[in-house]
Amino acid sequence: MFLPTLKAAHRAWLGHRALGSIWEPIGAGIEFSAHLARDPEGPEISQLALRSLGRKYDSAVVVVEAVRGDSDGDAVVFDETRIVSGLDKNPRVIALPSIPTYRLNITEAGHITETYSFLRVRITSLAEGGITRAVNLRSMAFTPLDQPLAQPHLWKWINSELFHIGEILWAKEETRERLRDKFGETVFARLIWSKPVATFVFWMPLVLRSRKFKPRIHEEHSHLRKLTRRNKDEGSTPYTQLD
Repeated sequence: MFLPTLKAAHRAWLGHRALGSIWEPIGAGIEFSAHLARDPEGPEISQLALRSLGRKYDSAVVVVEAVRGDSDGDAVVFDETRIVSGLDKNPRVIALPSIPTYRLNITEAGHITETYSFLRVRITSLAEGGITRAVNLRSMAFTPLDQPLAQPHLWKWINSELFHIGEILWAKEETRERLRDKFGETVFARLIWSKPVATFVFWMPLVLRSRKFKPRIHEEHSHLRKLTRRNKDEGSTPYTQLD
C-alpha cells in the first residue's frame, strides 16, 4: 500500500545523489565524482567518474586511497590505482573494489569505530600527445557521511529494506503549507493544516491510488518556499510562485 510511494521517494534521492550529480575539481581542468560504498544505504562497490573540461588526455594514472588512522603516523591505506584512458569531457567511470564499504559504529561506551578515517583522490601522471609527465594533483581529504546515523528521521526500514523518505516528509510539509495558504490563520484553520490532517490529505489519494507520488526534489525549492512563506506572512508580494 505504501511501498510504491516509498520506492519513488528513494529513487528520487538516489538520482539526486548518483554518480555524476556532484563534481569536484582536482586540477588541470579535471574533475571527479565519487559514489562511495556505504553500509547500510549502499552502493555495494565504490565508483569514481572523471572528466576533463579542458584538454584531452591520452591517459591518467589515478590513485584512490582510503586511510584508516593518522596519515602522518600509524595508518592503514586501502589503495586503488588505475589507468584511465581517453580522458575528455565525457565522464570515464571506474569501479573501486579495493576500497572497503564504509561503516561507522558507536559502542555502548560511546567509542566510534569506522572502516576508514578519510578518502582522497590523486592523479600522479598525465599523458598527452605521446608525452607522459608526472603531476601531483590531489583532492581534499573527505569522509563519507553515515547518513542513517546522522539523519535518522530521513530513513525508514520496511521489510528489511532501507528507504530514504525525505521526499515524502517534504511533500507532507508542502501539503500543510498549501492548506495554510488556502484556509488562513483562524483557530479552526489551524486544525485543518495541522500535521495529522496534512498527513491524511497527503496519503489518502496515494492509498486509494487516485494519483501517483511524483517527487520534486524538495531540497532544491525549499528555500523558495520559505521565501514565499515569509513574504506572505509579511504581506508583501512574493517574487517567485511555486506551482
